[in-house]
Amino acid sequence: MMIRRLSALNMARGTVAHSVANALIEDYCDEMQAQIAEKEAATGLFLKPRYSPGYGDFALESQKEIFARLECAKRIGLTLTDTMLMVPFKSVTAVIGVTDAPTCTYVKCRGCANTGCEFREI
Repeated sequence: MMIRRLSALNMARGTVAHSVANALIEDYCDEMQAQIAEKEAATGLFLKPRYSPGYGDFALESQKEIFARLECAKRIGLTLTDTMLMVPFKSVTAVIGVTDAPTCTYVKCRGCANTGCEFREI
């Protein structure tokens, strides 16, 4: 609501608020992924990269099943519009694979220091 209000009053401030919220939610997701990775590493397992519906060939319509299985509306008040947008705005759903073999999980390859990685794009 604050982002919408700021955008209505001052487009520049709304844009900044939107960008800050994007950075905050992405940082939070990274922190949660790191915690999960640490927990799984203790049992000898490794994480695959994190993906959200709408990325690559992960259909945005998959949100419907995720929301139904997790009972998002009932448990945390997170709902889905007819166009697959989440309410509240700036919410994230994602899946992370778990494997018994180490794999590249650094999806931001341009910043990765592992120049010998077969997944590195540059």
